[in-house]
Amino acid sequence: PDVDPDADFVYDYETLRIVGLSFAGVLVLLSILLLTGNRIRRCGKSE
Repeated sequence: PDVDPDADFVYDYETLRIVGLSFAGVLVLLSILLLTGNRIRRCGKSE
C-alpha cells in the first residue's frame, strides 16, 4: 500500500525526442509523396 507505482516513472527524453522526430519525418515524407504523386497523376491526364 505504501508503494507508489508512478514513483519510478520518468520520461526518457532522448527516446521521446528520437521517436517524435522520426514520426514527424515519416509524416512529412508521406505528405510529400502524396502531393507529388497526385500532381504527377494529374499532369499525366489530358482532361
